[in-house]
Amino acid sequence: MTIRSVAPFFALALMATPALPQADNGLYEPAPDPDASFVRLIAPGEASGTIAAKAMNKMDAVSPYVSVTPGEVSVTAGDTDTVVSVEKGGFYTVTLASGGAAATMKDTIIASPAKADLAFYNLSDLPALSLFVPAANANVAEGIDPNAMFAAALKAPLTLDFEVRNGDEVVATIPAVELRRKEGVTIVITGSAGAYDGFATNNVFLY
Repeated sequence: MTIRSVAPFFALALMATPALPQADNGLYEPAPDPDASFVRLIAPGEASGTIAAKAMNKMDAVSPYVSVTPGEVSVTAGDTDTVVSVEKGGFYTVTLASGGAAATMKDTIIASPAKADLAFYNLSDLPALSLFVPAANANVAEGIDPNAMFAAALKAPLTLDFEVRNGDEVVATIPAVELRRKEGVTIVITGSAGAYDGFATNNVFLY
């Protein structure tokens, strides 16, 4: 897992692609309790799963972050069961790649009033992927191997196109991703053997 702050990069991106103003209208979701623990599931191809016996129906590949009691938490999707050791105040993502192997990753959620959380998960069979922003002609993440992730806190509000790249090859394009203050976006790349797909989704919390 790679975590970094990329404010200098997004200062460049802001110069290249000015965003329309966004009103701070008080409609943000409440910031998570710093002592609460959360687990979510990313399982492309699965429409449902369970987290701590809570059913995640119609989750469209990515479930909400579910508030759980610290300790051993059971997560299921399809025929796969796994147990996550959850610490107080931790955020965790259980991923299920196309090969069926489950992996658990500890996330970083900042919920900054001036930034957006961005996470990028490589659930494909391609090594050392980059997350590229054409408007800034720069990578925001690079060297992300299969079953690994990258996290950053980015200046917001901002709307950007992203490309997932394998060297100079564009593997997937994710257009018009909205980065909002105090909120988070997850980008996922899936696939194998030359067939790949990328998508973005907003982080959601289930208390």
